[in-house]
Order: sequence, then C-alpha cells, then structure tokens
Amino acid sequence: MAAEARDPRRPDNIDVEVGRLVRVQRISRGLSQTELGNQIGVTFQQVQKYESGANRISMGRLTRISRVLGVDITYLLGASRRPATAPVINPKDQAKFSEAVGMLGKIGALRLLKAFTAIPKKPAGLRESIVQMVEGAAAASARAPAKRGRRSRN
Repeated sequence: MAAEARDPRRPDNIDVEVGRLVRVQRISRGLSQTELGNQIGVTFQQVQKYESGANRISMGRLTRISRVLGVDITYLLGASRRPATAPVINPKDQAKFSEAVGMLGKIGALRLLKAFTAIPKKPAGLRESIVQMVEGAAAASARAPAKRGRRSRN
C-alpha cells in the first residue's frame, strides 16, 4: 500500500513538539500568551497557533522565543534533551517523554504539579489520597455524558 502524500507546507509532529516545549517553558516562567506575543512581535492568537503546532515557527521567530524564555534554541528543537555522550534513548522512553511534555502543556498541569510537589511528604498517605481523588474525578468526568451547548445564565 502506498504511503499517503503529505503536504510539506503543513506542520508535522516536530512542529507540534516544538510548540509544546515553547508552551511548557512559557508557563514555567509565568508568561501569558499575550506577554510572550508582545515580546516577540505577534498576537496571542499566533502564539496559540505556534503552541498547538497549527502554524510553524520560523527560525528567526524561534530564536526570539528562545531568548525571551531564556533557553537554548536547541532545547526548543529537541536536540538538547540529552548530552551528546549519552546513549540513544529507546523509542519507549522517547514516547514517554513526549507524552509527559504533552501533559505539561495542558492548561493547569504545571500549576497542579507545582502544588502537588509542595505538599509535605508526611503524612505519607496524603499525596496518595490526592492522586486517588484526581483519578476519581477524571474517571467520573470520562463516564459523564458530554453536555452540548451552553447553559443559559439567568
């Protein structure tokens, strides 16, 4: 079976990964999309498109983003995740890393993780109770029928 022809002008998985790394770094520095956009000369909507991978980031713009975020451009390109002398990462570990970066890019994920790490280690069961509560909320949300439309406000 022949592979489907892909439009080379369309963003690909690498563009999505670069966007996720930009989002993670922006959130970790406490910048809004508007603030980042103002510093690199684009609208917050354009930053949204970059972060989602919907639009590709030019090298010039990526250079400006890396300066604003205070990271090396090779990090945003995925090249500096491991030292040059480190062994090649196996595909399962790479998939786990990509999944983790994707999760950290979700709204509120980094805040949740920071708050969780601020919880003291004792009592020992506290962290486990919180994880179970969040997992339960996620499971209940997945089971709940999707509501369509918006509820009117009276």
